[in-house]
Amino acid sequence: MKNILALLAGFFFYLNLNAQNIGMGTAVPFAKLDVASANPAAPTNQDGILIPRINIFPVTAPTVNQNGMMVYLTNTSGTNLPGFYYWEQSSLSWKGVGTNAGWGLKGNAGTSTANNFIGTTDNVDFIFKRNNQPAGKITTLTTAFGSNALNPLSIGNFNTAIGKSTLFSNTDGRDNTAIGDEALSQNTGGSYNTAVGSLSLRVNTTGNRNTATGSDALYANTLGDFNTASGANSLRSNTTGDNNVAHGVDALYGNTIGFNNTANGYQALRFNTIGNNNVASGYQSLYSNQSGSFNTAHGIASLFANTIGFFNTATGSGALFTNTIGNNNTASGVDALRLNLSGNNNTAIGWNALRLNSIGNENTAIGVSALQKNSIGVSNTAVGFGTLFNNTTSFENTAIGYKALYLNTNNSNTAVGAFSLYNNRGFSNTATGNSALFSNTTGSLNTAVGESSLENNIEGDSNTAMGDSSLKRNANGNYNTAFGKNALSDNVSGSYNVAIGYDALTSALGLGTERSNNIAIGYKAAVNVSNDNQVRIGNSSITYAGIQVPWTITSDSHFKSNIQTSTLGLDFINQLHPVSYFRKNDESKKTEYGFIAQEVEETLNKAGANNNGIISKDDAGMYSVRYNDLLAPMVKAIQEQQQMIEALKKQNDLLLKRVDRLENKTKVKSD
Repeated sequence: MKNILALLAGFFFYLNLNAQNIGMGTAVPFAKLDVASANPAAPTNQDGILIPRINIFPVTAPTVNQNGMMVYLTNTSGTNLPGFYYWEQSSLSWKGVGTNAGWGLKGNAGTSTANNFIGTTDNVDFIFKRNNQPAGKITTLTTAFGSNALNPLSIGNFNTAIGKSTLFSNTDGRDNTAIGDEALSQNTGGSYNTAVGSLSLRVNTTGNRNTATGSDALYANTLGDFNTASGANSLRSNTTGDNNVAHGVDALYGNTIGFNNTANGYQALRFNTIGNNNVASGYQSLYSNQSGSFNTAHGIASLFANTIGFFNTATGSGALFTNTIGNNNTASGVDALRLNLSGNNNTAIGWNALRLNSIGNENTAIGVSALQKNSIGVSNTAVGFGTLFNNTTSFENTAIGYKALYLNTNNSNTAVGAFSLYNNRGFSNTATGNSALFSNTTGSLNTAVGESSLENNIEGDSNTAMGDSSLKRNANGNYNTAFGKNALSDNVSGSYNVAIGYDALTSALGLGTERSNNIAIGYKAAVNVSNDNQVRIGNSSITYAGIQVPWTITSDSHFKSNIQTSTLGLDFINQLHPVSYFRKNDESKKTEYGFIAQEVEETLNKAGANNNGIISKDDAGMYSVRYNDLLAPMVKAIQEQQQMIEALKKQNDLLLKRVDRLENKTKVKSD
């Protein structure tokens, strides 16, 4: 009012009354101009002063002589509302008086960023209040905005509090940032904390260097340090746990004193309480974990049910889903080791690898559906799609290759190669090569090396096949040995056979035969299809066979029966036809000496020795001679000759005696 009256002086003519006061409505003026109401207690509608009224401001601006001149603007002029104005020469503008001065309650216009602001112009803190209670404070060291934001008695510096009751209890905590209703409201001495979200870090008192973003994030933390929570309710129950990181709604929700945990995803590690050094990334990964430690889960619901298991690693949706107390397991792939409960030291890599394993230990599965149905089997190794797929309780199996040991139900088998030991139910078999021992069911103790080796074996035991398709068709033959491509490939049920060399004993035994104890060594070496206990070294192309010492032929009487004196002797030998010849396959054309087998056979037949072992004929009709058997007839022939010689000697002796007598008689006569 005093300012208004002072400005009114500019509107009255100069009265040179030598410092006398002028009164209007009063005989005793107390000022140069004193205007009084007729009845202050009951004023009329004319008790007042009228200042010059204008509709718009003058087109020509006033000068320095009018500095302080007052007018009343009756209409809105530009951005100026109706009201009292005075001329300010220094700014060359009309300035509002009263409600038209400063910031209006209904908005402002014509402001200047250089000149207009809310605040102080001296070094004094800026305070906001609501209902006469603290509602904001800006100092050189702290910033607070919100009802009861930042304890006014706090001596901590560099704090920022925005929201109702943020940092309400802070005493000496410093460098804290709280944004959201009651964020860090109970903090007293905790420092370097950041809380963004309603009730975030609400109960924290002296915990330091925590970061909480989201409603109720780190709500119950009191003394825990170096925690980071991002997402509503993340790390909500944490009290004294340190160095935890939670990103996602409800992530690490139940953690209380667990430390060094990392959770990324909705409800990841939600029920963890005291578990340490866990890493969970993905929706509900490690969801049920309570005290398990050193677990790593990446993927939706990976290690979902784990409670106290430790040192587990799960990567992929549903990996190790039901694991509760199993330890030292590694699962990588969707649903890998999904149903594991308490199995330990398992490794599963690939979709559904070891999916149904529950308590099996020390298993390794690498590949889609590898060891998928294993439940309690232990110490199995499966590498490749579908390897050991059907194995449930068997142990110590090794399968490498597409669907190797796919239907296996037994123990201690090794299969390397696609489809190797595919149908196996036997034990202690070894198969290396595509489809090796493919059809084996109950056969055991077999070894197959090479594609399709022992492919059709079903129940044969203790067979060894090395080479592509070796013993391929064997079904139930036992104790056979085949080395070389196609060796013994046609054997079905024969046993105790040995074939060494490409195509050795290939078709000699024929499909469905039961020939046994035959030995063939060499390329396409074969024996007669209808016989057992045969040995063949080399094929018909061999031109030389050598040995350092002579062969020793068994001749013990214990090996023989029906022992008779040979009937073949000198007559038989005299009928043999010794010949010389070249072998057709001998490029050097060396002369060989011997017999023609067909001629020897004919001679034997004439001698009545039709059933003999000297002559043999293979399945191709080719003859062979067992020259060793000719020794006995030769010895018999020599013996017969010797008898003839002895008889002739006796005859000769008699003749000599007669000659001597005749000579003596002749001599006597001549004398």
